Amino acid sequence: MEISLQDLGGVAGRVGFEHPYLLFLILPILLVFFMYMRRSGMSRGRVVFLFLRSIMVVLLVAALAYPYFTEVVDEFRDVASVVILSDCSGSMSVYGMGREYVDSFYRDLSLRVGEATGYADAVELVYFSEGNRTEIGNSLYQEFVRGGRSEELIVLISDGNNNYGRDAVDVSKVLGGANTSVYALAPAVESDDVYVSGVGGRRKTPVNVGYSMNIEVGKVGGDAEYTLYLRVDGDTKDVIGVSQNTSTYERGIIINFTEAGVHEVVVDLISKGGDALDVNNAYMKTVDVTEKPRVLLVTGDSRSPLISVLGGNYDVTVESQYKESGGYDAVLLDNLNSSVLNRWVVNSLH
Repeated sequence: MEISLQDLGGVAGRVGFEHPYLLFLILPILLVFFMYMRRSGMSRGRVVFLFLRSIMVVLLVAALAYPYFTEVVDEFRDVASVVILSDCSGSMSVYGMGREYVDSFYRDLSLRVGEATGYADAVELVYFSEGNRTEIGNSLYQEFVRGGRSEELIVLISDGNNNYGRDAVDVSKVLGGANTSVYALAPAVESDDVYVSGVGGRRKTPVNVGYSMNIEVGKVGGDAEYTLYLRVDGDTKDVIGVSQNTSTYERGIIINFTEAGVHEVVVDLISKGGDALDVNNAYMKTVDVTEKPRVLLVTGDSRSPLISVLGGNYDVTVESQYKESGGYDAVLLDNLNSSVLNRWVVNSLH
């Protein structure tokens, strides 16, 4: 329930109660006090005392109803909000853009916006990410859902290496649709760095099957020369010398796991030149190696192409006729006449 208040000195608002039903108790309370004060023999002092007590009870009931005052203020200013998002992850140390630089940039921008518009508070500085995790997409999304602004401008200070959370490009598209512009401030490289950015490959593979993996190395600054080491469970499996003059280097490698189980694969590098950060020179992943699934192939063609195709990843047993036998993970019927699929065969497969 809300009660309107008229303007008093330019202030307008509404008084509301969170529990308005309690206000209905005021009338019977006043009636009880009134009837009691009408009793004969009541002295003037007693009447005044009861009157004051009745006011206190009324105020107590009003307080229990949880009153609140709301004021609606419409504020309009033709100035876009500017938010500076500054990346504080470890990789930014390569560019020499620490907090001192960002703070100086923020003060200078606030001063210029204040002189041009009169609203120096339109500029805000927000730091995000730390350590080895860079969450550009998450930070842009958080700024988007925070709301409360229209025609917002976001100045992003980052190396663009988004390695955790939401995709930064997808979030930027959503911001653009909401009339928010995102500008990236590209830092200048002050030192060279080379790093293992990823090792691709399936998480699960059969034993004694060529396992294909893709190694990706990135760099900033000038040309890089380094040695790549591929280790499986602590044993060195391959050593590769690389001279890299592009921003990204990729190398495909095939290794063979001879034992089932969970194996640790580590790719690390040792740079022969400038390398600002050592913490990003190694990448580890685990591969779950399992025994080959047992497959029964029923075919009348002893030279069926499926024999060689399945043999690479499965333990294949070839039969010319279907025989009921357990222990197979799958049964393949290759180009068989429908007469073979009698009721006994169908029930057995079920």
